[in-house]
Amino acid sequence: MRTVGELAKAAEEALALVARQPAVVEAEVFAASNSALLTRLNYTSHIPCNGVEEPKSSEAYGLGIQVVFDAPDGRRIGFGSEPSDLTAAGAERALAKARKAAVADPEFVSLPAAATVPRSLTNYHDPRLMDLDDASLVEAGWKITGGALRTFTASSRLADLAGDDEALRRLGLIGEVVEPGAGGGARALGAPRLHHGGGERGPSAASACRRAPTRSSSAASPWPTC
Repeated sequence: MRTVGELAKAAEEALALVARQPAVVEAEVFAASNSALLTRLNYTSHIPCNGVEEPKSSEAYGLGIQVVFDAPDGRRIGFGSEPSDLTAAGAERALAKARKAAVADPEFVSLPAAATVPRSLTNYHDPRLMDLDDASLVEAGWKITGGALRTFTASSRLADLAGDDEALRRLGLIGEVVEPGAGGGARALGAPRLHHGGGERGPSAASACRRAPTRSSSAASPWPTC
């Protein structure tokens, strides 16, 4: 994942580039990098399976630019973004998109002004989540799997759908566990300093469904018990 320092530098340089362009009245640049650790769940009691499988990671980063343009018919506001590019070329493409998408907004006053007091909320993220390793991710997958199985076996609605206890225990579980994290840097035109931070985007999330395999293969017919 791109560091907060890299994002802050990209946001500052993009803002300086935008500020030099003609007809630009105000601008705001946001640089972000989002990462996620993911492990898939695929558990069946009567078909060989790994239970928790495919631990992997993903990353996405880019620039977003919101610009107020001066136009003959009044001020126009537009937004443009460019994925996977924090360079000046990426900022130029995002600016071109913002210019093309700009529209008049009679109720628009201005972009957010810089805060007059220091930010009081800092270091609010959980560093354990940000530094989660592969072993902890797999452990979380097994915890979710165990909890889901206990919930499913105690579900009277699912038991009615299955027909009997033996059929209930033949059902499987599918889903995933996602541990997201993020870092970002942003600055408004004319602001006295760059505002930036890093932290997790939110808590882990998992979804799972019980499903009944067909006789011919392990393909499943999902039941609405997610």
